[in-house]
Amino acid sequence: MENINWTIIISIVTPIALALWTMIKYFSSKKEERRWKEFDVYHELINKLARGGDEIRLAYQSTIVFELRYFKRYWAISLRILEDLHEKWNKDEEKKKKDGTQLLDEMQKTIGFIKNKLAKRKLNSVMKLLSR
Repeated sequence: MENINWTIIISIVTPIALALWTMIKYFSSKKEERRWKEFDVYHELINKLARGGDEIRLAYQSTIVFELRYFKRYWAISLRILEDLHEKWNKDEEKKKKDGTQLLDEMQKTIGFIKNKLAKRKLNSVMKLLSR
């Protein structure tokens, strides 16, 4: 044990450390790419939902509303957007006659889903604080 050859140890540890560092940077970069892609997809969906009109079919808008459930990072803003649009579109009797209430119903379901998830998240945070 007295005859430790530091050159051998360094020659073994250095490539391992470099490989680990490269892997960390790679996965960090991929995570950042996914976040930007999610950002772009989310904003495109919100744009299409809010634009509405004849360009986008009702079923497509309902699908967009449903998909907003899976953008966890954006739940708070999605909730505000959906509540505002629901209130506005619910008052539009002409739109309800033309399109029915399918989209409004889907908005209510997604609003309920997001509120439930946010409440659970808040409860879990409180429980973690209390368990310390």
